[in-house]
Amino acid sequence: MNILVELLRNSPRQPEVNALIGRAYDLMGDAKQAADFYEAAILFDLDGDGLANVLRRLAGCYAKIGETEKAVLLLRRAKELHPSDADYSDSVDQLLESIMSKSNPKSE
Repeated sequence: MNILVELLRNSPRQPEVNALIGRAYDLMGDAKQAADFYEAAILFDLDGDGLANVLRRLAGCYAKIGETEKAVLLLRRAKELHPSDADYSDSVDQLLESIMSKSNPKSE
């Protein structure tokens, strides 16, 4: 992680490095810090498959910190980037379902 932070310090506009640092924070359970780095990756023009993956991960972070509406919007956007990939679409749909069920629990 120190190497990535040093790379970022020398050249902060590296979307891939921001995404990797975001992933590291995400894996350590710091959703807020991860979201900041994922947002920077998007801001600095991450594209292609990397963008779709970061959108999906950022959506997960938003869901963890209670930003459900943002999470849903990002997942829908990620899904639009892979319209013909059924496996990707299914995994995004599962995340959407999980987020929606947690934000709207059924009353017993």
